[in-house]
Amino acid sequence: MLRFLLLFTLLVPFTVMAETLEFSNGSDQLVGEYLAASSGKQAKGVILFVHGDGASRYDADGYFDIIWDQLRDKGYAVFSWDKPGVGRSSGNWLNQSMQDRQEEVEAAIKAVQAQYGYSAKNTGLIGFSQAGWVVPDIAKKNQQIGFLIGIGFARNWVDQGRYHSLQKHASDLLSLQSKEELVEEYDQSIEFFRSQPSYDTYLKETDSFPMEKDRYGFVLRNYRADSSQQLSTIKVPTLLLWGDKDQNVDARSEYAWLKQNPNPYITNHLIVDGTHSLLNHYLFPNRELGLKDWLKMVLYEEDAFADEFFPTVMGWLDRRGALRE
Repeated sequence: MLRFLLLFTLLVPFTVMAETLEFSNGSDQLVGEYLAASSGKQAKGVILFVHGDGASRYDADGYFDIIWDQLRDKGYAVFSWDKPGVGRSSGNWLNQSMQDRQEEVEAAIKAVQAQYGYSAKNTGLIGFSQAGWVVPDIAKKNQQIGFLIGIGFARNWVDQGRYHSLQKHASDLLSLQSKEELVEEYDQSIEFFRSQPSYDTYLKETDSFPMEKDRYGFVLRNYRADSSQQLSTIKVPTLLLWGDKDQNVDARSEYAWLKQNPNPYITNHLIVDGTHSLLNHYLFPNRELGLKDWLKMVLYEEDAFADEFFPTVMGWLDRRGALRE
């Protein structure tokens, strides 16, 4: 891991104009980086990056940097922070509920607006994957932000987990279970969670690869998450994107649901040849990124992403016209 970090540091160019900004949420002290627009002119707006699942540093190991470069060249400032208990931030992200995560994002919004003078109109969020159960409620309130971009959102935690489990086993050559058996096994695990069993009870019941205690608590705390109502009542301009080669979320189903349940504030788009993180599927066919994939992503930069991704995002931002008041 250390060798990977050293290689990564050498390959990623130093990002200029970064300013460290600290803010608190409850007992957690969070540390992030603010990057001004590359043009040196007054920014059109600021976009806060909201992580998906996992122990993520502010730059998502370089994945965010590539998107930042494009947004900053377009005239936007960006801000992102280390998740609780990761990097320079205190706390433990695994102790959070989705409501806790929402409050953390709201604290970040207030800190950035207070420090740099942005209004709600020109403050935006871009959320990834699990952030789909975090940021829609903020967009629904129509008070703190002026726009939202979502990547790889799922409406329902249980449904997403079922799909993810089936996709995972479909690519596992050693799996001998049928689709029906996998679904039954998954649904039984959800029924087990409904009784809120202790971790010791969970360890007695599970027969393979148990979750660690903190992870178990995180799942038990959040598996009921569903954002259907929040998506239906969003009141700020919103762009939702999925990759049609997503192996984590049933992208076509999510896209179809919004087509059948339209919200006039939401523009949704299915990106051709995009993965869950909207990388180019042909360059990054695997569900999990290994060291070679990360190095490849750094070398390809914006070309690592599906062809439609950046034009879609930048075109939408142009049409939305987020400007300082």
